[in-house]
Amino acid sequence: MSDEGPIVREAEAGDAAAIAALQVRSWRTAYRGIVPDAVLDGLAEDAWLERWTDGLAGVRRDGVHRLVSTASWGGPPRAVAVCGPAIGPAAALTAQLYVLYADPSSWGCGHGSALLRRVHELLASDGHLGALLWVAAGNARSIGFYERRGWVRDGETQREQVAGATFDEVRMVRELAPGPRP
Repeated sequence: MSDEGPIVREAEAGDAAAIAALQVRSWRTAYRGIVPDAVLDGLAEDAWLERWTDGLAGVRRDGVHRLVSTASWGGPPRAVAVCGPAIGPAAALTAQLYVLYADPSSWGCGHGSALLRRVHELLASDGHLGALLWVAAGNARSIGFYERRGWVRDGETQREQVAGATFDEVRMVRELAPGPRP
């Protein structure tokens, strides 16, 4: 890491392979016991690589931020986050954290925290007053991570299907400090 901690920057098309690999490693560790082992063991980086390549090289949607955290300038991504306007916004919850994955080898090193701080700043500066995220109901580590950073469970749940797995998710919400308008 740099002397000042993790470096957060916009994700670039060249980051796609590293992000796909860290996502698979993250899923295999974080979702063990939540998602069947056969699904986790069968995850292929190639499937995620195609999605990340398309997402990072494709047309940018207004208000969507794709970020990575690295240990040094030019270093590989250690964590990734994507946020933007809420899918199906409700009242003050007009923003959403869609994705936050950290490489398990970097857990506890500040990459997720640095990304989440930047997510809060960007969403607030985009004019959002509140945000939501969905997290696997059985992922106590992630729920605790978000709770320590001001997110709370609001009682909403949903059933999610991703990569051939079905699991329950809980919704977490957070107020955002008003930021300067661009």
